[in-house]
Amino acid sequence: MDRTVSDEFQWELSKQLVAEGCLYAMAWGENCSSWDDSIDDANILEFVDHQIPAERYVMTTWHPNETLEEALRYAKYDSTLSYDDRRLEQLLILDFSQRERQAELKMMFAKVS
Repeated sequence: MDRTVSDEFQWELSKQLVAEGCLYAMAWGENCSSWDDSIDDANILEFVDHQIPAERYVMTTWHPNETLEEALRYAKYDSTLSYDDRRLEQLLILDFSQRERQAELKMMFAKVS
């Protein structure tokens, strides 16, 4: 079961992800479209004139009707380039679950094809 996070936590984390240079954000699970919106808003508000430079534009997607395996497959194969076509080399998975499942997610990610 997913763990619900507060709107405030979501907003603060969205701003932090953008500030730290996140270039592609995928959301999966309950209310995943709210993450897409929150990160988009944080990206827009990062710049005073709301003109996001191509090298700082955060691509966002949400995957409400997919299995976790399908979302991980998308992360592994389809979200590998930034908006300005730079190869993305690092992946950070943030999992808001009621239980610890880091090893399980790593194994699922390694197995998707």
